[in-house]
Amino acid sequence: MRTDLTLILLLSFLSRILAIKLDCEYAFGTPWQERWDLESGNISYSNATDLLKCYIWCKLNEFDFVDSFGELRLDNIKAVLVKGGPKLSDELDRALDKCSQIEGANDCDTALLMYVCLVDAGRNR
Repeated sequence: MRTDLTLILLLSFLSRILAIKLDCEYAFGTPWQERWDLESGNISYSNATDLLKCYIWCKLNEFDFVDSFGELRLDNIKAVLVKGGPKLSDELDRALDKCSQIEGANDCDTALLMYVCLVDAGRNR
């Protein structure tokens, strides 16, 4: 039950940060349907466009969730998640640690791979 709650918090959190209307959707012209699929967790690596990948990267940067080397700033992500609910479970910690190690062909590709990894971790618990 506690694990379910922390994973729900994570997915809710990711959805909220990706849904905020800032400059990213204008900078990359990401279609509304793609953003909706992303927010709903209905996105996979195979059906994501380059625009969507860079939209995710932009959002991670806006929220200071990646450093100048493209590494996830787990301390910032965990700080936001802990503010919204109970302490992170070990399972969620492992998912964040695992997904932060993923590297793609470029920063945008890496951002999508990390996002898909976190969504999959929530589904496969």
